[in-house]
Amino acid sequence: MRPMKTCDAIEAFGGPKKGVKAIADFLKITPAAVYQWGDTVPQLREYQLRDEFERRKPAPVMKPTPGDADDTQVSLFGTAQ
Repeated sequence: MRPMKTCDAIEAFGGPKKGVKAIADFLKITPAAVYQWGDTVPQLREYQLRDEFERRKPAPVMKPTPGDADDTQVSLFGTAQ
């Protein structure tokens, strides 16, 4: 796994205007501390941010494929169509 770039983390948290403050608030640190990271996110902070990225991912949408057992439509009266 390659190190996380600070600019990528800032972009993921809302871009240059909001991202630094959002990261600082999430990690309970000051925006000045985020600016001191340099090009790459410190390893401990990277783990914390990656956990948050995983939590924010939307759940995958399950779409039925043709031929599934549930492919039959049922009317309000319970008869298959």
